[in-house]
Amino acid sequence: MSRAVSNLKKGDISSVAVGTAQGTVATFTKLAASVLPSNVEGIDFREAASGIVGKISNLGSKGSQILKNKIQGDAFEKAVKQKLQKTLDDVVEQITVKTKSGTKTRLDLVGKEKSTNLIKLTEAKSSSKAPLTENQKIAFPEIEKSGATVVGKGKEPYPGGTEIPPTKVDIVRPE
Repeated sequence: MSRAVSNLKKGDISSVAVGTAQGTVATFTKLAASVLPSNVEGIDFREAASGIVGKISNLGSKGSQILKNKIQGDAFEKAVKQKLQKTLDDVVEQITVKTKSGTKTRLDLVGKEKSTNLIKLTEAKSSSKAPLTENQKIAFPEIEKSGATVVGKGKEPYPGGTEIPPTKVDIVRPE
């Protein structure tokens, strides 16, 4: 053990941890700025990315691309949520549903139209090329035709067991 490490006290370790976290946030911010378009329909979603923190060290090129995609996707989802909140109430992220045939999928955003109280379902894809998952390809048309049920704990005001009526899943992509 080096002298510098062996002489560390609890307070020193806290300082090192804070410094490391700050360095990770700074690196993350630079990475986010390099992969995110500046805005989508007037919403700056680089700012939305600032709250997303992850490990960046020791990633190969494939891991680095996965992280970039995750950062971009999370930021875009938050930007879409901000926009939806202007016309929808009770907007929540990441609700898992099951169709009548048993296919499970996670919906990025669920909300209710302010004027009609009808449920709106939104999938945010942060690039023009981002594909639907296999379950999304199966579930989305089925949800439009026969609805779905929230599974697991859900999130208020959509707890587990909530029935979602037949509803089209809107897929939003950057312009």
